[in-house]
Formats: sequence, C-alpha cells, structure tokens
Amino acid sequence: MDVTTKIDPKKNRRYHTVQGEITLVRLRNALAEVYARPDYRPDSSSLWDLRKATTQHISGAEVQSIASMVKKHWGTTGAPRSALVVSTDLDYGMARVYEILMAGDIAPQVRVFRDLEEAKAWLTCEEDPPETPG
Repeated sequence: MDVTTKIDPKKNRRYHTVQGEITLVRLRNALAEVYARPDYRPDSSSLWDLRKATTQHISGAEVQSIASMVKKHWGTTGAPRSALVVSTDLDYGMARVYEILMAGDIAPQVRVFRDLEEAKAWLTCEEDPPETPG
C-alpha cells in the first residue's frame, strides 16, 4: 500500500491518495507518519482518494481500530470533514462502517463518495448536501 499526502495550509486541507492493498499495519503506519508531520493540523479537513486501493483484507474490528486511532489525533474543534472516495461496492461498504463508527463521537464529519468531484464539493460547502444513495 502506498499513501501520498499533500497538505494545503491555505485551505486547511489534506489530500491523501492510496494505492494497493490496505492492511491494518500499513494504514496505521501511514497515519502515524501523517500525524508526525510538522505541517499536520488536527483541525484540517481531508480527502482520501481510495479509488486505486482495496479493503478486501480489512475486517470490521480493524476498521474499528483505525477509527479509534483517528479519533485520538483528529481535531475536536472547528468543523473538519473527511471525504473518502471509493470505486467498488466492497470498499464502499467498509468505508461506510468507518463513517458510522466516526459519527457523533467527535466534531469532524466523515462521508463516503464514489465521485471525486462530489467529494471535493462537500469538503468546501458549509452545509450538508442530501445523502448520496449507496
């Protein structure tokens, strides 16, 4: 699994592109690297482009572990958002599990998309658009 991260401090946004098979160990290591960056801001929004990645070897318990790690490092102030963009039904389902686990516990909002442009629009708007059908 390869993760490329670009941080735009002017927009207070992170852009992550993930390719290959996602595993718990690799994802935890990639997140730790992001959190250790000097330009990381916990109150920033993020776009995760997972269209060239696969979650076929991630279990529900591992998704819960990832959600717990993110909750410890992501901002609890402001209104950061995280958009996850996926391309397959399996990846959509796993990303929705993550979205549900993140809902309500912290200030940031997580939403899963199949369309990159729709995800970008959601990150920049002030209000939530209508729910996207799965």
